[in-house]
Amino acid sequence: MFFMPEDAFVDGYALGFAYARAARRKGARILEDQSVEEILVDRQRVSGVRTAAGRIASPVVVDAAGAWANLLAWPAGAAIPMAPVRSHYWITAPDRRFSPDMPFLILPDARAYARPEGDGLLFGFRESQSVHADPRDLPNDLQGHVVGGDATDWASLEEGAPAFQKFLPSFAALAIAHYISGYSTYVPDGMLAVGPLAGLPGFFSAAGCSGGGVALAGGVGKALAQVITGSQLGFDLKPHDPARFGAFDPFSPERGQRCATARSHKTSG
Repeated sequence: MFFMPEDAFVDGYALGFAYARAARRKGARILEDQSVEEILVDRQRVSGVRTAAGRIASPVVVDAAGAWANLLAWPAGAAIPMAPVRSHYWITAPDRRFSPDMPFLILPDARAYARPEGDGLLFGFRESQSVHADPRDLPNDLQGHVVGGDATDWASLEEGAPAFQKFLPSFAALAIAHYISGYSTYVPDGMLAVGPLAGLPGFFSAAGCSGGGVALAGGVGKALAQVITGSQLGFDLKPHDPARFGAFDPFSPERGQRCATARSHKTSG
């Protein structure tokens, strides 16, 4: 067992807003509520994007569309080696046994992680058969969408509970208040899919972060900025090259299953 006092967790929404504020201070212009509908290509290289409000010309486009990223990449002649895979967690009702200053827990032996959430406990399991989705079947807005076709997923809770209870003997007595599910983008080898997309100069992937997108966001952004501007690269992106799997169909069920298996085998937080 290890205790790392400098480890922490972050609110993903707060981090996103912080990045936006910092970008605006550096002169970035952020267009809200303008869905990107197409990657524009001219003479076999990226020339911009078409949004619901019109065209935006640019010699560089970064695809950071998450679960929907291949819906933009594939029609343009590129592919990102990833699939949307269900990620989920549960939150208990407030309980005096938990406090906001508890450490973040990673429990590989239980295929689980946990951290405080207000006066309750947030925890998640890696089920043995993770659920993947075809991005073509996803709605534009996930609000109200039932991820994996199961609004509660008691089966995964029952599967993970015995091992988790070894570390938390009182687990069976806890009241579950919330179940949260969504999609993370996983790559078959559990690594990232970050960098230039083969065959389409000017087009880059910032997707396929295998469940680590929030934690890795700063590094991914910095690495892509260095690649795009030709600056000295401070990261080795070769293990994360989107082209490392060769040609493939990003919508094939077999590809999706390989990505789902990568999540099932994950042991980190």
